[in-house]
Amino acid sequence: MLAISPPAQEMSSTLDVFVMVAILGGLICCGFFLICWIRKRMGPSGGEFGMPFSLAALRDLLAQGEISQDEYDRAKESMIDRVDRSSPADRRGDVP
Repeated sequence: MLAISPPAQEMSSTLDVFVMVAILGGLICCGFFLICWIRKRMGPSGGEFGMPFSLAALRDLLAQGEISQDEYDRAKESMIDRVDRSSPADRRGDVP
């Protein structure tokens, strides 16, 4: 039987530790990306047309003085344009 000398045995255990740390690091990275993906899929979708807020929320911001009338008008027009672009079936009458 071959006897492993103490330095070789110490090197083997050090290599084992590095391998385990690498595996653990890989699992942590995979878990991080999985959690990010799940949060993205389950997070707030931004409404039916992908808008982060509603027209009522815009009105509230305007009433509170958080946005100007010009900003409100631009955001409102942007929302209307986005709805018009994303719902061509509604304009054709295909959807009841």
